[in-house]
Amino acid sequence: RLRVEFETLQTQLASWERIQLYPTAGSHVAMALPGERRRVCERIERAWRRETDIISVQTGGSGGYSLDLTGILAGDLPQLTGDFSHIRSLHMDNMNLYRGSDAFLSHFSQLRVLSMSDNYLRALPPAIGSMPQLTTLNLRYNRITLTPESVQQLAGCTALQALRLDNNQLSFAPDVGQMTQLRILDLAYTGITQWPACVQGLAHIDEVNLRHNQISNIPQAL
Repeated sequence: RLRVEFETLQTQLASWERIQLYPTAGSHVAMALPGERRRVCERIERAWRRETDIISVQTGGSGGYSLDLTGILAGDLPQLTGDFSHIRSLHMDNMNLYRGSDAFLSHFSQLRVLSMSDNYLRALPPAIGSMPQLTTLNLRYNRITLTPESVQQLAGCTALQALRLDNNQLSFAPDVGQMTQLRILDLAYTGITQWPACVQGLAHIDEVNLRHNQISNIPQAL
């Protein structure tokens, strides 16, 4: 079974690698630099084979493996067939992501750490709502706008300890009331006009960054 799964994974990655053009904003396209998509394929295959760095129990909860694709300008990643439940940390920073690679992310439901900063995402990837063990979410420096639906999805990430959404035009502030373990909340430069719901009631909060926003009413409890 594992051999068939890996061969299927290789076929899917090879098909994606051959398509060097990828969509960007609107109807525009970009071309991956030579060798960039091959690097991604190799790292994903190594991650499937459990050949990547091991995450410590302190960092990853129950331990596990990492997949780091940071800085490889390959564009959005494809939907894959394969078991990646052993991956606890996934870094996809600065990859020229535009559409969120949601089908790809759906195979990483056991993540503790997800970082997709410095991309061009316009929406919260829905797959994040199906990552119940996520403790760190870094989506800073994108173009994300939250909707009532995505606010609700994000609110379901109740295990979060660090949430970084700074430098996005969010429109709505996230609801963090159920994130009882939250320690770090960064919403600087997000254009929000309302105080994040229930943040003042979080027992473990250490750092809240709301600089350079349009918030006019501060809770009296502060």
